[in-house]
Amino acid sequence: MRAKLLIGCGLVIAAAAALASFLASSPASAQPVATSGTGGMISIGTPTLLPSGYISVPITTTTAADPYLAFNVGLAFDTSLTSLGAFDSSGTVLPTPVVCLTAPNPGVGVVVGCSSVGVTGTTTGGLLVTLILAPSATAGCSNLHLITLNEPDNADPAYATYTVNAADTFPQSNTYGPDVTIDTQTGATGCTVGTTTPTATPSPSATATPSSTPTSTPTATSTPPWFHCLTPERARDRCGRKTPD
Repeated sequence: MRAKLLIGCGLVIAAAAALASFLASSPASAQPVATSGTGGMISIGTPTLLPSGYISVPITTTTAADPYLAFNVGLAFDTSLTSLGAFDSSGTVLPTPVVCLTAPNPGVGVVVGCSSVGVTGTTTGGLLVTLILAPSATAGCSNLHLITLNEPDNADPAYATYTVNAADTFPQSNTYGPDVTIDTQTGATGCTVGTTTPTATPSPSATATPSSTPTSTPTATSTPPWFHCLTPERARDRCGRKTPD
């Protein structure tokens, strides 16, 4: 039975039992994951080369049929060519206040989850989050891929991409935009994967994580990052906060 999570600024009914049951029924295998509600199409937007040499990658969604209050973004890329330098939730379509958490997906990429706190959700399409990728010492062409919850990837919910249904905090059924290839030195799209060139790695001090969106130290996770941000108590301990209480 699906337990419901009611979120208020001062009143929170925990959904740990519901999440445990959900994860237990949704292993990292070819088994379909139960979803609730219909979300939008989640896509990789146009990457932009920043003056620092880092590359900003917007993640967007179209309008959802049902309200959502959180999202998980699992992005796969060539970890020998780039890594997550920061993320920016400024301008997200999630109602504020918004809290976020990031965690690595070793050898695959990264996962970022964000949640509204104390609101009922939204169906609005637009920007979810911007991921800022840092190139490594070797530049080249990397494929960017949103890891899907069900077909074709059938990924573990902790590392997949989806919006979270506001009514019951289960993943929504989403569709996904196409993969994007980027040159990790120039930010140009449409390159051929497998091409590499030596380059200097930008100094980490050359770019700053947006002050409005502090990031947390990536840690291994067995639950989706957005879950840790659903309550004020969890957000205070685990999540980078975009907007103070």
